[in-house]
Amino acid sequence: MQQQRNVSQNNLLQYCGTKGEIYKVWIKNLLLMIVTLLVYRAWAKTRMRKYIWSHYVIAGDPLRYTGTGGEIFKGYVIAALIYGLLSGIPYIIAMISNSETVTHSFYLNYVWLLLFFIARYSGLRYRLGRTTWRGIRLRLTGDAYKYASVAIRRMFANIFTLGFAIPKSDIKKHSYIMNHLFLGNQAAVFVEDISGLKKTNIITGLLAAPTLFISRFWYRAALANKKLENLSLGNIRFHGAYTGGAYAKLFFGNIGLFIITLGLGLPLIVHRMMVFHARNVSIVGTLEDVAILQQQSQLSGIGEGLSDQFDTGMDVDLGFI
Repeated sequence: MQQQRNVSQNNLLQYCGTKGEIYKVWIKNLLLMIVTLLVYRAWAKTRMRKYIWSHYVIAGDPLRYTGTGGEIFKGYVIAALIYGLLSGIPYIIAMISNSETVTHSFYLNYVWLLLFFIARYSGLRYRLGRTTWRGIRLRLTGDAYKYASVAIRRMFANIFTLGFAIPKSDIKKHSYIMNHLFLGNQAAVFVEDISGLKKTNIITGLLAAPTLFISRFWYRAALANKKLENLSLGNIRFHGAYTGGAYAKLFFGNIGLFIITLGLGLPLIVHRMMVFHARNVSIVGTLEDVAILQQQSQLSGIGEGLSDQFDTGMDVDLGFI
């Protein structure tokens, strides 16, 4: 294993991709998807991830994405079968009973909601499990169903409290993910601290309607910073410098770029997102004492297929989840 460097007090994270290179990857993917009638989509996602991951550099060494298009394609097929089966059950029941009750509709909506959160966790577990740094693999343990249960309970808590529980809910969901994250055999530690978030949530919530929800970018920034601040990996610490103004600039800039280019500026949008996260995330500490011996476990690409079915927005966002 390569000797670990002492990089105390320096930001370990850099993104060194370029607009031209990412455009080349995107254009080739687009052409191959057109020729194959979208069958190449799974391999296109893999090629793009390999490029993006390899241009995120931590302490001088890049991340590596080891997933394959075949794994993702298999996940698509299995996910489609699961989706079709579960979605078809209430209709079969309705046909047999010659009626469509509220119970059937509730079942279908609950299944969709459950699958959405299962997909989010399973897809994330696949991507992390296919990510390595200096030959050491990230892995996410835990149970996708338990995460879905937590997420659904917190969703209802948000509704019943008229949004006042949002900070606690966001942190609890993130806590379940982070406290099941490992780099080799080094466990991440996440503290459920919401100090400061409640006030930001209330103020930006009250201003949401008058500002057409632009104010919520400031809550998003505060949440992103809190997620990083509460996280540690051995003696490695994280810091976020996100601001609401920067998030708003990124969002509206991306929307404008997409409209002006009629969608052809998508690679530029991806590049802007990666640069944005790299600029606003700091990783500091010393790597020498971190216990990062490799751990092996079986991984499945099924969750990746589910994640794609529900478009959870987790595809290229390496903004530390």
